[in-house]
Amino acid sequence: MSSEKYKYKPVPKGLDVVFAIVVKPPHWIGIPSKICKILPVGAITWFSINQVNFDKKGFPYFYGIKSVHPESNRYAQNFEKSCFELLITTNRQKIKK
Repeated sequence: MSSEKYKYKPVPKGLDVVFAIVVKPPHWIGIPSKICKILPVGAITWFSINQVNFDKKGFPYFYGIKSVHPESNRYAQNFEKSCFELLITTNRQKIKK
């Protein structure tokens, strides 16, 4: 699937999220060969706000957690957080590619 065709799961009402872009093939934590082919590099996805912290300038970052779960664990996988780059957006912005 190309990143242009990927559509992230709608954000549930009332859920605070941070958007991200997939920067390398998303894989299970510690198992680089186990790649999620449904979520392509270049796709936009999101994470609930409880998976991130914000620095003094308001930029989001993944805190000490080892794995992340995009779109409320849509894929039921513990992904390596380095596969995603958090975007600087407000929660209410619509992200389009």
